Amino acid sequence: MPTTHFSQYLPAVCAGLGLFLAGGANLLLLRRGLGVKVIATVLALGAATALAASLDYPGIVPDMLRIVAVGLVPLLFMGSRRFVVATSTFLHTVHSPAVRYGLVTVAGIGIAIGSVILFDRADKKSTEDSMAEMLIYGEASPSVPVDSTRARAATDRGTTVVLKEPSVIREDARIASGEERFLASAHLTDQVIRKGQGGDQSNCHGWVFADGKFRLSPDDVQLILDDNGYRAVFKPRPGDVIVYRTNGTITHSGVVRYVTEGQPVLVEGKWGALGIFLHPVDKSAYGTDYSYYRSSRPGHLLAGLQKTTTPGEAYSMQGE
Repeated sequence: MPTTHFSQYLPAVCAGLGLFLAGGANLLLLRRGLGVKVIATVLALGAATALAASLDYPGIVPDMLRIVAVGLVPLLFMGSRRFVVATSTFLHTVHSPAVRYGLVTVAGIGIAIGSVILFDRADKKSTEDSMAEMLIYGEASPSVPVDSTRARAATDRGTTVVLKEPSVIREDARIASGEERFLASAHLTDQVIRKGQGGDQSNCHGWVFADGKFRLSPDDVQLILDDNGYRAVFKPRPGDVIVYRTNGTITHSGVVRYVTEGQPVLVEGKWGALGIFLHPVDKSAYGTDYSYYRSSRPGHLLAGLQKTTTPGEAYSMQGE
């Protein structure tokens, strides 16, 4: 069996030989009937196929036949009178300037829309892959509700928000190790500034709305936004809340820290059980489907919780 680099080109070589033999045979038999030409073509391709099979290279025959098909199909179409007439009609039609420019217009729209669709698919896949890696390297322990005698939280409208805590708290070293591996795997090591260590006690939503002391379910984030008077804004300011979504589902929240013209918006947030990071808005494990929210209320802390130094308000930077 051939083992050189040339081996991967053998299917094309055999296919080329087969097409050469088939074409040459048909040239010599131009004045003969169709049946004779078909037999000659089959014999020519059969000889090339037999040669390919004798080389004992894995997959060479199927690969060769695919290449032969690519060469023969156009030939068969060109031999069809209907195809030739249709092609001639099409070429005559597109000769008109209006038709040509119309086709360019349609192609432009198609390329633009197609690019957006492809980007959206690629972005979703990248986000899903990053979050899957995050679960592997930084998976938090299961959450359990906090005893209401210890702490309670509610929205400004009085709706109860269930505070949660980890059933088991892992060692900091284990979380830090997973964090390091995740950042390297997701190629984010050079994109973030670590502002605080990781830990199981809080997740991203708890960091924003519960002083970093508890976990909150992502299902409660929209409730908090609605009840606490947040409104979506297009132009962010330091202190605004940012919410990331994947396929319409809330996956992450953080706080805007830095906004200045010509520079990326900087966001701070806790990445699950991993650390607290300052990063460009589009450089995280959560993709690029995000929205900014602003409220006139002081801070983001849920009602009923005692404020120490609320992570969501620790500081802000305003670009000059």
